Parts: sequence; structure tokens; C-alpha cells
Amino acid sequence: MKKIIVKTICCGQPFLQNHYRSAQPDDYKGAMCFEILGFDILIDEKLKPWLLEINYTPSFSCGSDLDTRIKKGVVKDSLILTGVSLSDKWKCLQV
Repeated sequence: MKKIIVKTICCGQPFLQNHYRSAQPDDYKGAMCFEILGFDILIDEKLKPWLLEINYTPSFSCGSDLDTRIKKGVVKDSLILTGVSLSDKWKCLQV
């Protein structure tokens, strides 16, 4: 699955970069925002992964407890990777 995701990101990088630059034209460092992509991967009976689709704007609504746990983890891990701290959050809320 890791190889599928890495290869897909490499193939889609020019599109993602163009999309980012059109949304954030004044961001010269490329650090103003991030995007979460949803990968739908099927694993067959031989444990071979197959990429079904990539969700450019994945849904964060939750239909079950498992769905809630997974999506909360994705958001939490994304914020950890970006280095957003609680003090940063409070600074933004006070503006």
C-alpha cells in the first residue's frame, strides 16, 4: 500500500502543486496549508493491494464508531505532522 500511495503522489505532484499555487499565490515557501487525500485501496484474497480511487476532498462525516476513530486519528496525525501546537491554536482563535 505504501508503494501505491508514494507512486500516486509522485504522479499527481504537478497537479497538486498547480492547485496549491492557484489557491495560495503569495506563499513563496510552500508552507501555508496542507491537503488530506483519501486513498481507497482494495486488498484481494492474495493480499495484493489495488488502488480504486483517490478522494481529492474526502468526507469527514462519520457513520460508525470505527469511522470516527479512524478519521480523528487522520486529523490528529496531520496536525502533528504540520507541527501545529495548542498554543498556535489559541493564538489563531484569539485573532
